[in-house]
Amino acid sequence: MVQILTTKYGEEGLSQMLKKAKEVGTTEKMAFDLQKAQLVRWLDGKQDPKLVFKLLGAAGTPHNSRERALFAKYLKDYNAKFVNTAT
Repeated sequence: MVQILTTKYGEEGLSQMLKKAKEVGTTEKMAFDLQKAQLVRWLDGKQDPKLVFKLLGAAGTPHNSRERALFAKYLKDYNAKFVNTAT
């Protein structure tokens, strides 16, 4: 499903939609599930962490924000999977 939504809205568009959907009680769980799938897709595609930071909207957010926490997890997983390209 993430691939279909990404094709229609683009990486950044989908990321922003999921960010907004997590703020609404009725769509929160689905948004978290889709974002988890999106992060797996990015990791499988070896998406550059700098781009993921931008796509998650982590820039300009507090260090304890959800976006920063998601990015920290992505970066940890990325570095574990791609040891020779650690950032």
